[in-house]
Amino acid sequence: GESLSMPTAASKPLLTARVNRLGSNSENFEGSTWAKVNCTITPNAVLAPDGTMTGRILTDDATSGEHSVTANSNQTDITAIRRHSVYAKQDTGRYLAMNGYNVLSGSTWTQVFDLETGTITDNGDPTYFGYGLMEDVGDGWWRCSASTQYGSANLGYFTFGICNGPTDTDANYVGTGNRIY
Repeated sequence: GESLSMPTAASKPLLTARVNRLGSNSENFEGSTWAKVNCTITPNAVLAPDGTMTGRILTDDATSGEHSVTANSNQTDITAIRRHSVYAKQDTGRYLAMNGYNVLSGSTWTQVFDLETGTITDNGDPTYFGYGLMEDVGDGWWRCSASTQYGSANLGYFTFGICNGPTDTDANYVGTGNRIY
């Protein structure tokens, strides 16, 4: 789980949240659970945040459009707030885009994370997909996360990918071989 601690010598937890991994194959982005759009995934190519050689490389291709990896939400509790997260590190690509999508409403919510400065450059519409966080986990790696409420069972999805600039409109571009880990 995750804890929010008091800034004292005792560091006693104030709040502890239970964390459940709700997605299948959540670390296997090259698998069939994740649809690849105008990109490739190279498995076991870089040291991951935990020091193992299990980090992936996401590389955009020369296609015009979004360069991302997508999985269905597969959630049945339509009122629950979900926090999606991904570990990311800058290579030749600087920005990570994360978004949620609700099929019934047709709404997409995008946030953009700057992997160089550790800032969120576009916070999307927090009404639907927001509360973005960037946590420095060392060696240039960031845990980027955002919350969403899909509003309908099994009819939403979560996407992350390379963004060509600091705003959500920069998520559609002609790829040049940029990479993020």
